[in-house]
Amino acid sequence: MHRPAILLGLVWLFVSLVVASGVPYMWREEEILYNTWANEYLGGYPAHYDGVLQRNPSYKHMIVAHPELETQARDYALQPGNGPYKMQDMRGVTMAMTKIPGDQGPARSWNLRQTDQIHEDVIAFWRINRNGARLLGFDKVPVGANAVQEVKSMSEIMRGYRLHP
Repeated sequence: MHRPAILLGLVWLFVSLVVASGVPYMWREEEILYNTWANEYLGGYPAHYDGVLQRNPSYKHMIVAHPELETQARDYALQPGNGPYKMQDMRGVTMAMTKIPGDQGPARSWNLRQTDQIHEDVIAFWRINRNGARLLGFDKVPVGANAVQEVKSMSEIMRGYRLHP
């Protein structure tokens, strides 16, 4: 009698685990740094900005719709001038934050500049170590913040771990 409900529950659990498995785990220190940098980014808008200043963590949603999201974001960050605007070395890893304008590179296919919607950019949070560059955070943010990129190029950081981007 309860078999359909149990079966539905098991299917729901399985689907939840499959979808959630695409999002990498962040250590506590990484999560604190991610939230700090993402919130600092919101302070980079001009004083006269009249839009809503908030970030929209979108990794879980976007990775389902765009399975190549991490590769596309990394390839964009590796291009000259698109590297991190924040970075910090932490015990064998380098954490970095990059910005991807919604009207450039792969972001055009992510549909961040819809006509009747708030135009958005993306800030991406990375863990870089000898295993490569791993996308940990992906937030949509309103267009207009000042984030000067290239504290060090993404290629330089990766070469420091003997990676060949």
